[in-house]
Amino acid sequence: MEIKLIVLIVLNVVYVVHGVIPSDCTQGVNCILPGCFCATFDHPNRTAKFPQIVYFAIDDALTVTVENYSQRGHEIGCHGVNHTNVDTASNSASKPDCRRRTSSPKVTSPEISPAIPGFWEVPVFSLRNPETGYECAYVDSCRPSSEAAALNYLWSNFLQVFNDNRAPFGLNMHGAWFLYSDDYLNAADTFIKKLLEMDDVYIVSVEKSLDWMRNPVEISDIQEKLPSWGCQNPTQATAVQ
Repeated sequence: MEIKLIVLIVLNVVYVVHGVIPSDCTQGVNCILPGCFCATFDHPNRTAKFPQIVYFAIDDALTVTVENYSQRGHEIGCHGVNHTNVDTASNSASKPDCRRRTSSPKVTSPEISPAIPGFWEVPVFSLRNPETGYECAYVDSCRPSSEAAALNYLWSNFLQVFNDNRAPFGLNMHGAWFLYSDDYLNAADTFIKKLLEMDDVYIVSVEKSLDWMRNPVEISDIQEKLPSWGCQNPTQATAVQ
């Protein structure tokens, strides 16, 4: 079985989208790929042929572990201590090494304004806890009562997307969730293993999910038409403990 796992540690990454107000957005007319993708609940093509993208975004404290993962090539975003932007939008847009800037999660309408050409916004969407019916923007905002409940929490939300429009499925969380209970870490581990058993599910980085949004190819065309999804060092792949 091909392991399609690329572990991602991100500090609440937000890409500012160069787009148009959704109500005025017409894909292929005033919004053209690869520079623009209209916000939508549907997709014009057959979603069953598309890869189901899953990414993990872990927010907050910069630690030795985060530095280690950064050195190993994982994507790192950044925000200030008070959750404001590190730089102004204009400064960020002018720096090639500052493509990843972040802000505190908040309700927008839905795009961040003003739009910056070449920047993309990756939304943080809520998950529903089946036990309580409550919705949580961050995974750790919900506290399932057991390992089985935690697994059901993750899996049921994944299936809702997988069986519908196959939009990229992001799990945004704080690392402390795994410290609350071993049940949560075990549930997340089982969840990832279940995903790896599915041939049409790919765990990738936020950047690679955007590569697909810019060029939404079918699974059969990934190897040929989406080279960024290839394994750079296939013979040196190692498991992350």
